[in-house]
Parts: sequence; C-alpha cells; structure tokens
Amino acid sequence: MNKTKRYFHLILIINFIVGFIYIAFRYFVKRNTDFGLESYEVQRYLQYIHIVLVPFLVFSFGCLFSEHVVPKLRKNERKKKKSGLSLVILSVFMIASGYCIQIVLRGYEVVGIFHSIISVIFILFYVYHLSKKI
Repeated sequence: MNKTKRYFHLILIINFIVGFIYIAFRYFVKRNTDFGLESYEVQRYLQYIHIVLVPFLVFSFGCLFSEHVVPKLRKNERKKKKSGLSLVILSVFMIASGYCIQIVLRGYEVVGIFHSIISVIFILFYVYHLSKKI
C-alpha cells in the first residue's frame, strides 16, 4: 500500500470516528440541566475537529482519485469497479452535503441527516471495497 492510500485510510478512519462520536453526542447523549436537555460541551469541539480534518480528507481523496481511480478506469479494470465508482459518487454527495451544512443551508436539519446517512453508507461501501476479492 502506497503513502497516498495509507494517508487516506488514516484520515478517513479518524474522521469517521470523530463524526460518529459527534452524531452520538448531538442526537443521543444529552445532559439534564435547570433549563432542560442540553448538549455537552464536547459536542462543539468534536464538530470543530471534524471540520478541520475534512479538508485533509478531501485533499487525500483527490490524490487517491488521480493515483488510483483514474489509472484503473483508463485500463478498464473490472476488479472492484462497481464498489469503487460507488465510493466516488458517494464522496461527491458527502462533500456537497458537508459544504451545504456549513455554508449554504446552515440551520436545515435535513441536510445534516442526509450527510450522516451518506457517510454511513460510504463507510459500509468502503469496508466492502477493501474486503472484496474480485
């Protein structure tokens, strides 16, 4: 495995863990205060960490795309082609929805839910892609 793939795997795993913990704190882990249910302070910091790490993930995806995906498409290799192209398409939706959360549609809960669902589907396809023999 070359450096680009290792870097992509590492940053993706870190981002997924941070994002998963963030979602858990955002939707499921609350504290009861005098003013009702509130989020823990750590939720905000998890979101900041995720936002700071994502540009590195997008950059590494671009490098991986040029070093891995494009050569495979040019050679017309069939091995792992469907799962790989599915990952590319899911990446586009994941990046676009993440952008919409932060910039365009701030405050719309449905975009965050869509982003979370796409991210989980991406991780499932990613594990399948890595474990697939054919």
